[in-house]
Amino acid sequence: LNPFHTRELSAAELAELVADAGFADVAVLGLHHGPGLRALDATYGGSLVAAQTELALAGAEWPPDLLRDVASVTTADFTLDATNIDASLDLVATAR
Repeated sequence: LNPFHTRELSAAELAELVADAGFADVAVLGLHHGPGLRALDATYGGSLVAAQTELALAGAEWPPDLLRDVASVTTADFTLDATNIDASLDLVATAR
């Protein structure tokens, strides 16, 4: 879990909140690491995010390799789909 998130919602909770706000045609998708980010996760002992979080909580400077790798991440490094949504990194809701 990310200590900087105040609350984690399930896909069902997010869909319900959006629908209760008056929106229709609610769809929730999960954000997942693509192949390149999964490779970076492996480089950092299983989680690029955990490597950042550990240093941030310790007040430590990031090493150059971590700075470079984080700066290299773009939207193209993620996938967005409805499969395995409960294991996703984040949720994205669309509605009208």
